[in-house]
Amino acid sequence: MKKKRALISVYDKTGIVGFVQGLRDLGWEIVSTGGTARVLKDAGITVIPIEEVSGNPEAFGGRMKTISFNVESAILFDRENHFEEAEKLGIQPIDMVVCNLYPFVKTVESGASHQEIIENIDIGGPTMLRAAAKNYKYVWAICDPNDYDSVFMMLVHYKNDAVDLKERLAAKVFQHMLTYEGAISRYLAIHTGKARKLAKGENTYQSPTYLIPDGSDDPLGLDKFTVENGNPGYINMADLDRILEMLCLLHEALYIYSKGNKKFCIVVVCKHGNPCGIGVDLLPEEAINKALYGDPVAVMGGELICNFSIDEKLAKVLAKPSQGEIGRPRWILDMIIAPCFTDLARDILKGSLKRPRRLLSNSSLLNPTINPQKTFKRQVRSGILIQQAANFVLDLFDSKKVDKVIPNLAGNIIDYFIAWIAAWKSNSNTVALAKDGMLIGLGCSQPSRVEAVRLAINRAKAVGHNPKGSIFASD
Repeated sequence: MKKKRALISVYDKTGIVGFVQGLRDLGWEIVSTGGTARVLKDAGITVIPIEEVSGNPEAFGGRMKTISFNVESAILFDRENHFEEAEKLGIQPIDMVVCNLYPFVKTVESGASHQEIIENIDIGGPTMLRAAAKNYKYVWAICDPNDYDSVFMMLVHYKNDAVDLKERLAAKVFQHMLTYEGAISRYLAIHTGKARKLAKGENTYQSPTYLIPDGSDDPLGLDKFTVENGNPGYINMADLDRILEMLCLLHEALYIYSKGNKKFCIVVVCKHGNPCGIGVDLLPEEAINKALYGDPVAVMGGELICNFSIDEKLAKVLAKPSQGEIGRPRWILDMIIAPCFTDLARDILKGSLKRPRRLLSNSSLLNPTINPQKTFKRQVRSGILIQQAANFVLDLFDSKKVDKVIPNLAGNIIDYFIAWIAAWKSNSNTVALAKDGMLIGLGCSQPSRVEAVRLAINRAKAVGHNPKGSIFASD
């Protein structure tokens, strides 16, 4: 019976000598490359040079070492179904790949030249790791020195019968590849100018900040918006993502409600991720007024999005100052997003702030559709949270989707949709009040839902609304 073989090729050599010594003591043969082979030889470990397996010399300054038919076949072939074919081809199995990659991120962070950064894009390592991870039933795929001890203990005590651990390590490889290649994609997008450099980060010390497209063909992807005036910042774009989602959901829900017979004008205003104004009407100017004067103080400094074009008349409404809480006029909106702006409208809006007002356009807002994504991901420490994306559109008249008592509706049907979207898309715990086609009160981000109710009612009263008869919604 032939000895098992491990292919060792690591940039980070932490713990590698001890681990390989352990493999050697268990009777494994060691195949290695370049600098890793030198380190192992210096420690007295016999190494089979990679060229004896690949059949080719290391070449092109080390760019070509492990990528070959013989090496990848030795890792990838199915031990149950391809063994005879492998023997005919003279392929001896490689049963373990231990590899970590060139330090691309650290090289970028070091301020290295572009050419040096490109040289630190690893090709052979990812190829071997992917092959091993795909074939994890037979091959160990190890990309993290922190896993050496657990692998070695498993080899000692369970004689390689460790499919569960192999599967976990394989998943870790693909997660590592996702992070590694994501970093390369982001760097190249920035370097080639395909990334949009934003005005500032969430805080000044978090600049430079970029919007990096994911390459999708979604016409409402944030990279598809044209900057008409003023460069947006991180918070602007984060808020745009939130109000775009609310606009699309409201548009779809109202389309279902009217059976496509009415074109509703929708306006949503957001600040720091929460809606502070929503207005719906058949007339664009009325929709704007409802969104801005539902809570004229809360909308100050917010981002506004609408599903209709902005002309000179509407621009004058949007540019008008509103009375601040301390008795002084304050300009209302920091950013306005619309399908398009006329030249006169653009001139009116961009010149009405001490700093340039951000204006963004995207013609697809005339018919905004919900996000086509199937899953929702959130980056967390050392991982990613993932779940099915929520693309639910409220249909008040579908008994399969709503409580059977809801169809006994009273008041303005549109208020149900406004309260629904505001409560859903604000940070929990949230209570939203809607009346007369506008959002009139919002209590959000409260540990106590009772306090959220109190805030929503008090806020509505504070800006002159009577909450009696409004539609109440909570997440």
